[in-house]
Amino acid sequence: MTGLTLFAVILATGFSFWRIGRRIQFFLHLHQLEGYKNGPYLAWVLARPFDVVLRRSHLAGVGIVALAIYLPSLTPMWLLLWAMAFASSRRYRRDRPKKPLAMTARMTRQAVTAGVLAVLILSLATFGAFGLAPASGGSHWWIWLLALGITDLNAPLLVALAALLMAPVEAWIRRGFKVAARRKLAARPDLTIVAVTGSYGKTSVKFAIAEVLGQRYQVLATPGSFNTPMGICKVINNDLQDHHQVLILEMGIRHPGDIKELCEIARPHVAVITGIGIAHLESMGSSDAIAREKGSLLDYLRPGGKAVLNADDAYFEQMAAKAEHVSVSADGAPAT
Repeated sequence: MTGLTLFAVILATGFSFWRIGRRIQFFLHLHQLEGYKNGPYLAWVLARPFDVVLRRSHLAGVGIVALAIYLPSLTPMWLLLWAMAFASSRRYRRDRPKKPLAMTARMTRQAVTAGVLAVLILSLATFGAFGLAPASGGSHWWIWLLALGITDLNAPLLVALAALLMAPVEAWIRRGFKVAARRKLAARPDLTIVAVTGSYGKTSVKFAIAEVLGQRYQVLATPGSFNTPMGICKVINNDLQDHHQVLILEMGIRHPGDIKELCEIARPHVAVITGIGIAHLESMGSSDAIAREKGSLLDYLRPGGKAVLNADDAYFEQMAAKAEHVSVSADGAPAT
């Protein structure tokens, strides 16, 4: 192998690895935003095949592989062309999602699994390139480039496959966290649990309630946007202490049944619904579906519990009818 060919191989491989890594990271983030659920994640991906999945670089890669097969003597040239085609990952850095990628323990496990799958594909290709193909004339390199291209193209499937392979492990881990959280709450009958949900203002309202109640009680509120089952379990298992009198939990949704899962961990004494909007309309389908899911929080109120609703919200009457006790201010402002 000439020095120029070696340089071209390193350049082509380096840029490909960079692009594969960026694509896997992008799709891992998307998978996390979709609640680690393969169904909504794959639906989002398949709805945008020519935006996030198939790129012009993949089409260029097909042409370069064909060139490599028919013109093996020009190895450095088409290796450098490959490096140029896969040098950019700008598409996967363009979006600015509301929530950045959180490298939780679960995300780390899924990322490692996706990475192992990618390495496995490339390892098999390396064996094919150097073990099965002829080593003369550089013709074997097209197999390596083909493997790089296939791995890059299939980054969204690698993420979904990693989630599928890890599903039994994650279910076992989640079950353990949930059991521990429920057991800890069951040992605290004196603790008052306040659940806050809504399409907007959940985090701000949660902190406002914590600030007010904190003047009189020992209060623990979930930090930031910790509003998923595992986020709530983490706070209960790690942060809830015997001196806390009030636990304030933010409860978020993305799919039908999310509120049920959250309330099976922590059933509230007080339910606060800030209002219904169009957040997560894509995964929920309609505002009515969002209202039903958010309103289901009232179904899980403990006996004698209190519901705090927004009298200005279009779904107020519907939710008030579900609540056994509703407090509404006379001027129509949010209930207190």
